[in-house]
Amino acid sequence: MADNYLMFSEVIPQLTAAEEEWLKRQLEGIAVVDDVEHPCPLGEGWIEMGEPDKDVPVEEAEFAGCRAYRDMEGYDFGTQGYQVGFLYSFDDDADLPDGWGRHMWVYADEGGEIDLVAHLVQKFLCEFRSNDCWSLTYSTTCSRPRIGEFGGGAVFVTARGVAWENSYDFVAKRQAKFAAAQKRKIRK
Repeated sequence: MADNYLMFSEVIPQLTAAEEEWLKRQLEGIAVVDDVEHPCPLGEGWIEMGEPDKDVPVEEAEFAGCRAYRDMEGYDFGTQGYQVGFLYSFDDDADLPDGWGRHMWVYADEGGEIDLVAHLVQKFLCEFRSNDCWSLTYSTTCSRPRIGEFGGGAVFVTARGVAWENSYDFVAKRQAKFAAAQKRKIRK
């Protein structure tokens, strides 16, 4: 049996105190009942949501999960679970030349939800750095050398949008283009 992994590691550098506080607030777990947010603790990464306040009927929640994903189109808290979707930490390397300063490290060493990272970062850029961009590269690997199980890709995020490219789509597009060119040659 083989295990498949999706891995990435990137930072949001040079955080101000206000930016860090905003990110931490976005990653808080909430349950929304009658359009009111109730705290619902989350663990980092894939740790399940903790127990909400006893007075909050989570089964009646319109939304439950990270505050950041409440406005995410297509997000289904029932399917995606009550998780952050990636690992993270807030760190400081201000004493290093050309360092990241205070930063948020986002990473996955076995699996993560890149779309959730991209959504959070896009919201961050909209809120604080509308003229900046951010990117993340990722790899998909397998514990055994299985055919077609290795690849990767990249995500490019701005305040205005998110662009994706992965190796599987890249190859499929090139194969289709090649096949179409071969058909044109045969017809001639």
